[in-house]
Amino acid sequence: MTLQGKKTNDKRYNIFILSCVFLYVLMMGSKNAYTAEIVAIQGIFMATKAQVSLAMTYYFIVYAIGHVLLMLFISKINIIIYLSITTALSSILTVLIGFAPSLEFIYAVCAVNGALQAGVYAGCMGLLAKYLPTRLLPRANTIMSIGSASASVISYGVPALCLSIGRWNLPFILLGVLFFISVAFFVFGCRLVKNMYKSENNDDLLENKNKNEQSMAKPDKKTVISFFAFAIFLTIISNVLYYAIMNYIPNLLKDVHGMPDNVSVLITLVVPLFSVIGSFMSISICEKVKNYYSVSLVFFTLSAIVIGLVTLLYSSSVVLTIILLVFYIILSVAGRAVFSGIMAFKMKKMINPGVYSAGTNAFAAVVAGVIPPLSGNLIDSMGWNTLFISLTIGCLLLSAILLISTVRFNKK
Repeated sequence: MTLQGKKTNDKRYNIFILSCVFLYVLMMGSKNAYTAEIVAIQGIFMATKAQVSLAMTYYFIVYAIGHVLLMLFISKINIIIYLSITTALSSILTVLIGFAPSLEFIYAVCAVNGALQAGVYAGCMGLLAKYLPTRLLPRANTIMSIGSASASVISYGVPALCLSIGRWNLPFILLGVLFFISVAFFVFGCRLVKNMYKSENNDDLLENKNKNEQSMAKPDKKTVISFFAFAIFLTIISNVLYYAIMNYIPNLLKDVHGMPDNVSVLITLVVPLFSVIGSFMSISICEKVKNYYSVSLVFFTLSAIVIGLVTLLYSSSVVLTIILLVFYIILSVAGRAVFSGIMAFKMKKMINPGVYSAGTNAFAAVVAGVIPPLSGNLIDSMGWNTLFISLTIGCLLLSAILLISTVRFNKK
């Protein structure tokens, strides 16, 4: 292949990557907009916080079940057609939330959306692993990570803007329409990359054929199951350590240091952006270090030190508290990125990336729905100090597990 041909192919690959990222970003943005609108929806339907929050409980339950089911069938279905249909329907349902006549209607829509959106991340990861040459997978992983942070900003930024003009339902209409546009772009990106594979003398096609042939020589079933179970365990623990504090940073600054609400909202928008740094660091290091457990070990050991310092300083210095918590978010995101995204691509010879992502994302979704209320109860009943001490112990325990895994890896 000529240099010019390779550059042309890379442009098409980049469009394909962006099409997957935009689909994921708009899906996440439209989903999380409900969380950002909870207070407004509570007033519209004259409901309690528990009643309004129940919609996302239904969503996450169905979302997690959908991932488990998809894990069983993802390698047997046409994932492009599957995602095109489910996400198009989901975008329409998102718009309908803006015209909801009752809270029960929203419950039903959120539950159905949980099923329709369950395959987006796993499906996109599987498609990227299938169609991209190996040299572009780190780039795809990095952009997908940036997409996660962008989705958080969209989720809270668009509702905040719309609420400022008194339109609680506008975010669902606007994000639903943009979500539908992202579906069309996704279909275009997939068609573009598939058409490339119909051309002859495509070096990337040859590389992927060899890659797929090599991936067929998988380890025995027991080894694959053991690896997958351990990866899910690490995913659960690392997400617990992230979600236990992520949602409560604004509350800490308001409760302990008396910061006004507008500052808390600003921090809610800004903090997720720092997660990009963690993902980027993790991906860059894993390109050079073969033992991924050791990479995560370093990040979670540093996380234990940082959150330990927060335990000592959170009540005395607001500036140091903010700085340390930002570092903790960066480090914990870097550590969990190893299990949530990097290993999906790196271990493709052992397990299908789509299957891996579906399994780990299912448990991450459960953690995202369960842990914030539990940590909130812990804060209310036993105080911030107890939460920070628990996080410090959790980071140390995970580091110990990763240390044992690193030692065992080095002996092989």
